[in-house]
Amino acid sequence: MSAKNEYMLLFVSNEWYNQLPESELRQAAAQAKAWLENLINRGVAQHGLALVRNGARVTGKASRVITDGPYPESKEAVGGFMTLKADSLEEAAAIAQTNPMVEYGVTIEIRQTAEACPLDARLRELEPATAAA
Repeated sequence: MSAKNEYMLLFVSNEWYNQLPESELRQAAAQAKAWLENLINRGVAQHGLALVRNGARVTGKASRVITDGPYPESKEAVGGFMTLKADSLEEAAAIAQTNPMVEYGVTIEIRQTAEACPLDARLRELEPATAAA
């Protein structure tokens, strides 16, 4: 996948699955697995990774504050991610909308991947101006 048509889907939710009866939980898990396997079999997705709910966040310019996180003020967290091939953000969003976990309140953030880190991209933009000066 090139960054031009690669999108990362970030799955954000609370711990809604802890509130489901076992039979509904099994059904939801089967639906999620079928959704992902369908995308993989079509060649438009790769397996992602689940993330543990606790972690840390480093912020600040000078003090480099470390807090429990990733979002201490929220009960929601990024629970996992996967990559997806799509020709546009709209197509990626349409695919994400078919995820059965959305019915349970899961939010899917969609971000296009980039060819380079923003710092490197900015330096490349400045190189012609620097060379001409």
